[in-house]
Amino acid sequence: MTLFSPGEPPPKRSPTPLIVALAALGALALGLAAWLTRSPERATPRPAAKASPAARSTPAPPPSPPRQAAAPRPTPSAASRAAVLRVEADVADASVFVDHRFVGKAPVDVRDVKPGPHRVNVSAEGHEMYAEEIEVGPEARTVSVRFTEVRLDESMAVVHKHRIGSCRGLLRADPGGLAFEAEGGKDSFRGPLSDLERFDVDYLKKTLRVSLRGGRSYDFTVEGRSADPLLVFQQKVDKARKRLRPL
Repeated sequence: MTLFSPGEPPPKRSPTPLIVALAALGALALGLAAWLTRSPERATPRPAAKASPAARSTPAPPPSPPRQAAAPRPTPSAASRAAVLRVEADVADASVFVDHRFVGKAPVDVRDVKPGPHRVNVSAEGHEMYAEEIEVGPEARTVSVRFTEVRLDESMAVVHKHRIGSCRGLLRADPGGLAFEAEGGKDSFRGPLSDLERFDVDYLKKTLRVSLRGGRSYDFTVEGRSADPLLVFQQKVDKARKRLRPL
């Protein structure tokens, strides 16, 4: 044991190697901590933003053409406007036909008749048929019909020949039709002239053959050697039929 004299400082001890190493390690740790504290924070690298492709420019639509004002509808010309055709007659309820089409009883107003040529027929029982070609314009047109009366009053004593036997009677014709008045009344008939489907004379057989609509037929003859009375009767009735014949 070494004794120190009072007043002398004690001699300095040299540090051991372990202490020196610990001190150096502590200093290094302090220095590292200070460096980390003072250095700026490392920013986490962000992925570089991809350059967006340049937006494709959409071409502007072409300017729409200016709207044109709707053209006014053409006004129908006078040549295409329908007119009214009035048909009058001096016989009541006469049948009126325009272009072969029945349009009513006179007097009648036929509407929507196009301008141009048209055929008008008017018929009345017992009167001569009226027929006329007319020209219709854009204005209303009136057709007045004055009928000519057809005169027919023929009669003839005849014999109606049956398949077996015969009967006598009177055959008559007037504007209203043809009639046979049998003596016994069994074979009598009457029908309008328009119902005659066959009306002719077989001169050699001296027979007037009559067929009515519906299939009924008659054979008439006259007493005597000549068929002239039958032929005259047939011709007069046919002449009246043509004048009375409807459409």
